[in-house]
Amino acid sequence: MLEFDVGVSQWQGRRAYQQDSVTAQYLANDRLLAVVCDGMGGTVGGEVAASAALDAIVSRFDPHADDLSAQWLQLAGAANNALAKAIKADEALASMGTTLVSLFIDKQGLRWLSVGDSPLWLFRDGELQRLNIDESYGGFLDREAAAGHISWEEARSNTKRHQLMNVLQGKKSLVVNDIADEAVVLQSNDVLLLASDGIQTLSDGHIAHVMREHLGESANSITEQLMRAVHRENHPKQDNVSIALIKVEQGSESE
Repeated sequence: MLEFDVGVSQWQGRRAYQQDSVTAQYLANDRLLAVVCDGMGGTVGGEVAASAALDAIVSRFDPHADDLSAQWLQLAGAANNALAKAIKADEALASMGTTLVSLFIDKQGLRWLSVGDSPLWLFRDGELQRLNIDESYGGFLDREAAAGHISWEEARSNTKRHQLMNVLQGKKSLVVNDIADEAVVLQSNDVLLLASDGIQTLSDGHIAHVMREHLGESANSITEQLMRAVHRENHPKQDNVSIALIKVEQGSESE
């Protein structure tokens, strides 16, 4: 029987305010829900957007739903509607938006919902693999390069890489491209990492190195080591960083 050790951490970075929201919650019968939202839209707007979206997911999530994919779609709509409601109440929030990445773990394995560019990674056997779609322009360019449509040099040098191609904004034209229909079966020593894109001050290789060096430690300790690595980069424009880390462990035989 698998068990889960959870670590959650946030850092404001060099920004004047924190616009991320993050949670990881144990549910009944060895289930787990985690959500990261990276808000945008001014001093107040990003915080409002991220918080409203996260609250909409957590308050409405049903771990016993027969069709999780259908529920994910409904929850994305509920999160988007929460933004629309806030904007209607205060026009100053009209430009706000947020990314959304949420995972659910039950006996079937891992499934997720993702809108935007906040990453979800699986660390297994010393390797880091991104599971969700990167809906930034850079993510699109990288997929084009991988398919041979453009060169990697063209993809990596594009100055618009960080522009978002999809995000929750409270608009009727909501598009959801990334719902995991099939569960990823988890193994002991797997580590799942959800984060806002502020963590990507570190390369994937650097994140994997930290994971390998500290895999034997607790989820809180690994999370702390990742955050320390971001601090050491000392980026002058460091974005907010929010991390939810789930370490998968083998439970005792008596369970």
